[in-house]
Amino acid sequence: MVVKQCWKVISDAVGTIVGIDLAVIGQFWLSEKRHGILNIVTSAVFWSIWKLRNEILFQNIGWRSMDILLYRMAGLLQNWAILCPPEKKDLMKIIVKKIRAAAKMTFCLPEAGV
Repeated sequence: MVVKQCWKVISDAVGTIVGIDLAVIGQFWLSEKRHGILNIVTSAVFWSIWKLRNEILFQNIGWRSMDILLYRMAGLLQNWAILCPPEKKDLMKIIVKKIRAAAKMTFCLPEAGV
């Protein structure tokens, strides 16, 4: 449920249905530069989910809420903005802003079926 919700937020932020399976996302990666920003975003999603999963399993940190995951992604993307071509940096800022807005909205909603 968490991953599906996460990918929906990301799809809304980038304006493209990203999908929830590696085969679909991998097709964007194969196109290299054409989907460069999307590839950076999906990499941040995978990395953030993986890190959170490891914290839950190995550091015994319990799941708290979706907003924490989204804020982590937004922070990671803000740091990774240096990887963007200069003409795409503004687009990355917009995507980060949308993810943070979604995190704020998620924080205000009650969690359902994590």
